Amino acid sequence: MAANTQDYFSHVGSPGTATTLAAPGHLIGGTSITVVSTTNWSTDTGVVFAMDTVSIVNGVEVREGGSYTEWTGIVTGATTIESMVLRYGSDQNYPAGSTSRVYIPVASSRENRLVDGLLIEHKQTGKHAAVTADSVVVADGGNIEVDHILEAAAAHGVDIDGLLIKDGKLATNDSVVTDNITAGAVTNAKLSTTAGNGALFTKIITATRDAGAAGAPTDVSYTGVGFIPSSIKCIGVRDGTLYRSNGFSDSAKANHCTYQSAANVYYDIAALTSYSDQASWAQSAVVKSYDADGFTLTWTKAGTPAAGTFKLTFICER
Repeated sequence: MAANTQDYFSHVGSPGTATTLAAPGHLIGGTSITVVSTTNWSTDTGVVFAMDTVSIVNGVEVREGGSYTEWTGIVTGATTIESMVLRYGSDQNYPAGSTSRVYIPVASSRENRLVDGLLIEHKQTGKHAAVTADSVVVADGGNIEVDHILEAAAAHGVDIDGLLIKDGKLATNDSVVTDNITAGAVTNAKLSTTAGNGALFTKIITATRDAGAAGAPTDVSYTGVGFIPSSIKCIGVRDGTLYRSNGFSDSAKANHCTYQSAANVYYDIAALTSYSDQASWAQSAVVKSYDADGFTLTWTKAGTPAAGTFKLTFICER
């Protein structure tokens, strides 16, 4: 990070920073000066330095009253200090020459700024107060131990390595892998009862299929579920007959059903439901898609099915 005159933590350089003011000196309101040398001054942070004037009394330098000031600035060259901000004392004119001293003291403003910077997020006990940071990185194998993690923005939630938690629930962004959840850690009381928030959700809807309906093949959409299903169970019957079907479709839309075509005569096929005599005619359906409020079936008719209405009960789950 580049040196800044607002740096709270500033280096003091190496021994031998004392220098004097060179031409043209310093005028009230000035923000840069030229000195004889900035050798040993730090350039990686802002610096806190002092200026004063002295008189020679009996061969000894004696500070002139009221001439002492403290400044922050940035060393920008071998003889230049810029971006100066007065931190202590009264701004005044300093003439160029050996009696105008520029040096890095044990400055009260530096020490105070050091403490002010530390107290922004530290307590007087030395412990951290609330931490505000662009990011916090913990070395491999390290731990962060806290009792609470709260979202910074109410609309976002907390993202932990791609797992989004919002309002006490796992968000449905396909980030939860079932194999990573142990049975003992999940109870019904902990599951949301809102579809899509990780709960087991079910809905029963009913429909009918006319035996003579076209199916070459034909897509039919069914709605009223209220969510996108991930599996379906289907029971089909024709009233007053032996025809019935029990079928299933899993999350990958793989279908399988067992149907009855006569007394004690059963068959199984790759379909969600089937109304059939097995020999010459059938009305069968497979799951084409799981939709926002239900699902779509693709119906296929073979031969001339016995006239009637096949009643369907769908149990949709997510």
